[in-house]
Amino acid sequence: MPLFLIFMEDNVIAKLVSDYLNGKTNRAIQEEYNISPGTMYHYLNKQGVHYKGQPRKYSVDESYFDEIDCESKAYFLGLLFADGCNDTLNFSFKISLQQRDGRILDQFKQALKFTGPILSREPQTNKTPIQGRCVNGGTQHLLRIYSSKLSKRLSELGCVRRKSFVITYPEWLPDSLVCHFLRGYTDGDGCLHLNRKQCKFYLIGSGAFIQSVGLILSRKCNVNVKIINHHSQERIKVLSVSGRNQVRRIVSFLYKDASVYIDRKKHIADAILEPTVINKKRGSERKGTKLSDLDIPKIVQLLGNGYSTRKVAEKFGVANGTIRAIKDRKTWTHITEIHPLP
Repeated sequence: MPLFLIFMEDNVIAKLVSDYLNGKTNRAIQEEYNISPGTMYHYLNKQGVHYKGQPRKYSVDESYFDEIDCESKAYFLGLLFADGCNDTLNFSFKISLQQRDGRILDQFKQALKFTGPILSREPQTNKTPIQGRCVNGGTQHLLRIYSSKLSKRLSELGCVRRKSFVITYPEWLPDSLVCHFLRGYTDGDGCLHLNRKQCKFYLIGSGAFIQSVGLILSRKCNVNVKIINHHSQERIKVLSVSGRNQVRRIVSFLYKDASVYIDRKKHIADAILEPTVINKKRGSERKGTKLSDLDIPKIVQLLGNGYSTRKVAEKFGVANGTIRAIKDRKTWTHITEIHPLP
């Protein structure tokens, strides 16, 4: 039943059914009675009349999501879980992405064998709240599919109407497709962040969904997951993982054998996976150091003679942590390799 059902008298319903059976178009009936397709379907179905829906203007593969059995289906389902809108009342679903990410919509359109166009929407002048956060207005590419079968099937798979606060992880998903589904979701509602100082991975979503994904990532990637409330919406949770080594493990998992992805995020993922080049100055070349290369063999000898790190630190006028780092071979290794600790 539609969420907002317009009450109609019996005589009005009878006339509506008569108009429909006599060949009046769906659009004409909806305009005359000021009702939605969902309301029209409800009253026709209640009277035992099969509702055929609007005549199809564009063709689409309505069996595409019947079985989630390959990378592309799992990926696009994940993308719809994040950024899709399944309007079951009007037997349609849509997804809108930034213009720069439009190529993935072209791929989705081809996968669905959809003959209709991808629409372009002009930039919005103000920021718009989306799932508890705000994004800057910009040209959007929109793919909208009218299909009662596809819309119903997506709802059965978990991509329900008004899903932001209630969506749950699809536990039925085959283990081999989890990475592709989560990559799709990440391309929609996730973020990979990399600069000289930080490397982070973020996801946002409903509490139940994020809790499930956190357990999956912890188990499959051996990472420490942090989950907090979104700053502006308590029902939305934020999952984060910090540290390049941890994020690398997530990226390696998400992009394993990947052929479908948003290019922009794939470029960041590739950068995260690149070997880290450490170009640090050694020993006495460091600015502000109190020790010289000649001091290190003396420190090594004192430690070998049983002096505590604290006593050695006091003797050379440096922090106790500095001597512990030398003892643990975390620094000045170019000297301690020549003069190893006993």
